[in-house]
Amino acid sequence: MAGRQLCSKRYREFVILHQNLKREFANFTFPKLPGKWPFSLSEQQLDARRRGLEEYLERGVE
Repeated sequence: MAGRQLCSKRYREFVILHQNLKREFANFTFPKLPGKWPFSLSEQQLDARRRGLEEYLERGVE
């Protein structure tokens, strides 16, 4: 993982980050967060959400 950092965050922490960024930078169009499911996620769904959150972070810092 050269050049990469690992950190563990809960989905709700990304939601709070997203809300704070939208409030602070109201004129900027942020990407959407991946969806939240109201039930337990399978490994495949967790992986899809993880990839979606990675994409959200990457697009947010472009």
